[in-house]
Amino acid sequence: MPTGYTECIAGPQFPSRAESLREVHIHPNRSLNAAGAVASVGLIGLAMLGVSSYFARLGGWFVLPFAGAELLLLGWAARRVWLAASVQEAVRFGGGRVQVRLRDAKGDERTVWDSPLAWTRILLQRDVRGWYPSRLLLRYAGGEIEVGRCLIEEERKALAERLAALSDGGERPVP
Repeated sequence: MPTGYTECIAGPQFPSRAESLREVHIHPNRSLNAAGAVASVGLIGLAMLGVSSYFARLGGWFVLPFAGAELLLLGWAARRVWLAASVQEAVRFGGGRVQVRLRDAKGDERTVWDSPLAWTRILLQRDVRGWYPSRLLLRYAGGEIEVGRCLIEEERKALAERLAALSDGGERPVP
């Protein structure tokens, strides 16, 4: 992985309960914590309140409902971004299986992919025109799942190599 980028992928972890389990965690970069997000929305809200109250004192009272609606929309958008940035993926190799598990912002974890390791292909699909980012896919029996959507191109390539190495010594074809 390039050293100039924030590490998005935790290395393989070997829990003591099962030495054959290998796992890679993928999560988006999130530079703002919950307190910082609330403070940012509050600061913007105070600025909006100051500007809208100034215009209300000048007789433009109709600005106040629009400022309130704008503040509500900003709070809603900040919450949606926070929830989307809280999703984590875990790709697990162990016991002859490949599993992809998702953990949402509430901490609920669910398995979204489960396939036999021997028949699962790891594929880095690139756009032929170069307009769109590549897609990292796990394929088995006509089905597929994309992992690492939050990663930049260099990190996605590094993840594809890491998954190929973890799967069975790097013998999986990754075009």
